[in-house]
Amino acid sequence: MASATDNLRHTDAERATLGAVLLNSVALETVSKHVEPSDYYEPKHSIIFSAIRDLQQEGTRADLLTLTDKLSEDGNLERAGGAAYISGLTDSVPTDANVEYYARIVADRAHRRRYSETINGIQKDLKNPSANLEEIRHRMAEAAAADSGTPADSLDTQIKNLLATHDENPPGVLLGYSLRRFWELANRLDGIQPKKLYILGAEANVAKTTLCRLVALDALESNDELNVVFFTLDDPTSTIIEGLISAIAWSEFPREAGENNSAHARARVAAIQQNRLKRQLPPEDTRTIVAKKAAGQKLTDWAVSGRLSIYDVSTVGNSAQLENIVRGKVRRGPTLVIIDALYNLDTGADGLSIREANIQRANIIKSIATRYEVPLLTTAEVRKQGGANAKPRDAKNPPRIDDLMESTKYSYNADVILMVYPHDMSEFFNNGRPEIVVDIAKNKTSDFRGRLAADFQKSAGVMFPLRPYGGNKPNNGENYEHDRTYAQIS
Repeated sequence: MASATDNLRHTDAERATLGAVLLNSVALETVSKHVEPSDYYEPKHSIIFSAIRDLQQEGTRADLLTLTDKLSEDGNLERAGGAAYISGLTDSVPTDANVEYYARIVADRAHRRRYSETINGIQKDLKNPSANLEEIRHRMAEAAAADSGTPADSLDTQIKNLLATHDENPPGVLLGYSLRRFWELANRLDGIQPKKLYILGAEANVAKTTLCRLVALDALESNDELNVVFFTLDDPTSTIIEGLISAIAWSEFPREAGENNSAHARARVAAIQQNRLKRQLPPEDTRTIVAKKAAGQKLTDWAVSGRLSIYDVSTVGNSAQLENIVRGKVRRGPTLVIIDALYNLDTGADGLSIREANIQRANIIKSIATRYEVPLLTTAEVRKQGGANAKPRDAKNPPRIDDLMESTKYSYNADVILMVYPHDMSEFFNNGRPEIVVDIAKNKTSDFRGRLAADFQKSAGVMFPLRPYGGNKPNNGENYEHDRTYAQIS
């Protein structure tokens, strides 16, 4: 078979890594230190390596027979080249002793391709007279800062690091990053933890993007050392910025009135709720303008300092570009990655069915979370019952993990799955502030599973602090309206 070798690909090295792993299962740990499925140039090699890793996760050693059966079971055997191609992989290995050398070649070519894609995109943008030069400069800096990631530690080192982490986090101290707006959620999950994949599942138009925005905002306000990179693959960047400004301004607005006079604050909150806010605060109130300007300045400060970055589909074309951005961000400090509308992410592989593409997306985001040691939050769609025009399900008939549309691979890879739905369907459509349920349906970060709830101010795109779900709103006395609003920013 002819070799495909140049500065951007080396198919002989790709075949050699796969063949070495099939000959010697120990080689998989060595290859995985340097290579991810998305690093392979040949789509069939990416499929094969993903299947080998899946077998490892299932506790099965990958050999010619088990790999062929796995690919056939997943419907990927022909796309992986067929049984004859699989059996020929072991013939491509000069010696499995050099497997790390082959893996480094594969990783090197993958990084070169990503840099090439970034440079080509920049060159194309430079020809556009209306292109934003500051954004281009920012992308060039990120490409220059990106590296190959951090190699995995040995098993004994990982055990020592884990024990050290527990020593540093005594009882009562969260393992992960804290949240103040959503402290109830953070406490139940033992913080938002690096290397963990969080999936937010809900039907269309049921507050997924709002929750992503508010988690990003909460993480920035609650953790001075944490950066946030937000990938919005459905809405443009401007929509996310508008939502963040609205959330900050809305939560700051009643605080000014409430610092010295809680009775006045409660009256003002009631007036705001009565006006229904029309998405923004009442335009006739000059304090609204001040609050929005202050919110805009806060976002600007975060952006200039590098703490907040937002990318949409105009700047992130595929998974390789997304991973390249994450790699650059991690070099600058601890990072929370949020991906809204993951189903729109181009995997870079042609000819995939919807199911196959979603499996690949699930593997890509899991790899990013673990490889770069970041907490990663992404959204997933939930199937509607009764057709596309059906109303969302509520607490009487809540959606389940099995209702995630993308793939069972999403739920398999996830460390935490949050299912989101209205408490009452009719209230959701007819009430300006319905109650939203956040069901912690899967949780591998702590021993808690159960439901939380919060009021959702639809017109402003904000949520009040989460509380334990019991069907009824808590009664905290006459200061309840003020206290829960103030809690968003305290």
